[in-house]
Amino acid sequence: MPPLPRYRVVVEGDEGHRSEAEALRVESGAAAAADADALRLLREDIARLEQRIRLQDILGGIGYILGLAGLSAWFMARRRA
Repeated sequence: MPPLPRYRVVVEGDEGHRSEAEALRVESGAAAAADADALRLLREDIARLEQRIRLQDILGGIGYILGLAGLSAWFMARRRA
């Protein structure tokens, strides 16, 4: 019997999220269920990563607020001059 082909699945999402898994193409029900479990775990990992609030997100929000405040101050200073 020839060896089963192996497939490497790489999923890249926004903001640098990346997940990898190796899958075998099989026809039996038990092995298909094992691959389905691996895929379910992979999806759970991606969902957990998407729900996290990271320091990068917080600092980005603060940067936007400070940038808008700076633009507002600049426009107000130009009006007075």
